[in-house]
Amino acid sequence: MEKVDLIEDFVAATSHIPAPERFRRWAALGAVSAVLNRNVWTSIVEGLPLFPNLYILFVAKPAVGKSLAIQAARAVLETQPEVNLGPDSITHEAFVQRLGQAAATVNEATGEITAKAALALFLTEWGTFMREPENDDLAMLAAMYDNTTYEAETIGRGKDHAENPYIVIVGACTPNWFAEGFRPNDYEQGLPTRFLFIYSDAVKVRKPFSFGPAKAAGAFAEIAGRFQEPFDKLGRVEGYVGWAQDAAAWFNDQWLAGFPPEPKEPLLSGYCGRRHLHVAKLAILFMLARDPASRIIGLSDAQRAWEVLREAEPDMPKALVAAGGNVYQSRMETIALFVEREYIRTNKPVPEWEIRQRLSQTIAPNLLQTTLEQMLAMQRLRVREGTVYPSRLFIPGAKVK
Repeated sequence: MEKVDLIEDFVAATSHIPAPERFRRWAALGAVSAVLNRNVWTSIVEGLPLFPNLYILFVAKPAVGKSLAIQAARAVLETQPEVNLGPDSITHEAFVQRLGQAAATVNEATGEITAKAALALFLTEWGTFMREPENDDLAMLAAMYDNTTYEAETIGRGKDHAENPYIVIVGACTPNWFAEGFRPNDYEQGLPTRFLFIYSDAVKVRKPFSFGPAKAAGAFAEIAGRFQEPFDKLGRVEGYVGWAQDAAAWFNDQWLAGFPPEPKEPLLSGYCGRRHLHVAKLAILFMLARDPASRIIGLSDAQRAWEVLREAEPDMPKALVAAGGNVYQSRMETIALFVEREYIRTNKPVPEWEIRQRLSQTIAPNLLQTTLEQMLAMQRLRVREGTVYPSRLFIPGAKVK
């Protein structure tokens, strides 16, 4: 019997797209999460159902390929009429309206209202959706992640109501969004603790025109056609998902130990308190992507979920370098990375004039000196001994942990 693995099949099928493999794998996980549509759940705490919806944010500099990975996943979901797929760009106000419409959808077979606010947001412009997050918006999305019915009176919109929500988010932004996005204290509780911040700076370079006439157009349509049938099967899966005894024992041991190693970034402390939930959700997705007919999460599914999460975690702090309002932090890190790579490549220090020239492309002239001195104080750069301003030579400093 041919082995099925929809996640890795998607990664392989999108290998021609100039997007990092990490983004393409998490886009596939988001798509599987969306097509399950609140029809499947498990439980790791007695009496509390756990649904496999995910909030994923791809974070990278422009032109890395985060939007292309999302577009490929959207193309697959567009073949699934039961998935309430939001537009590629949507405001928070329009999102609330879509939720109300989703909860009032009539089942054509029974004539009954579904009373299920299911919506999949695959957003290439996260900043359009979350321009200036308000407390009400953050609280609503946090409650919906937990799949609890949400109802609240708001000054601007009146009553927000979402019954039996199942929201899947896969969005894309640059690190600079965090400078004015979530507030610093939001990372310890609430919405940001529910997000998976997936970062990559692995620019995938392809030789231009490395395809034949048949591949000149319709790449996403080809991907959609390839995955329509297996996603149809996933969309029909319903019911409770259990755990094999060895999988449950392994999960319990890891949970009690805190799933080591734990990220040390302070802004991820709230996220760390929910890692066990992320692993359990991912285990459901990997199990169903492997065998849609199965109802048991195996040890390999749970361990694979943990491995994929652990692979992404070391780079999560890079997504948050501008968090807390320091819009220049990510720009400083870009310079530090440039100096490190040049030093490794040439075994020579980088002259001060070149660093200033690069900084001037994104930082006001009156802030150049301050920014450079701040990088030295933070030990992100070091001055080669014997060189003096304004002709200093710079070598790499300490790495961000």
